[in-house]
Amino acid sequence: MPIALINDVQVNGSKEINDALLKLPAVIDNLSSKNDMPLEDFVNSPSAQKWETFARDELAPILYPNICR
Repeated sequence: MPIALINDVQVNGSKEINDALLKLPAVIDNLSSKNDMPLEDFVNSPSAQKWETFARDELAPILYPNICR
């Protein structure tokens, strides 16, 4: 399970880390400046959901064990 320290708070799990990062003002400002759609629409878009599912269900199970070898 991936673990990150975000603003001195430990966050466990890929989805939880992603959600925590998307709440940071710097990330919100950065993404908002690059997109014409509101952040909530961007995060909930079919494309974003597709890539989040791919990363969690297909990429992570093969990536993490190979990184930790």
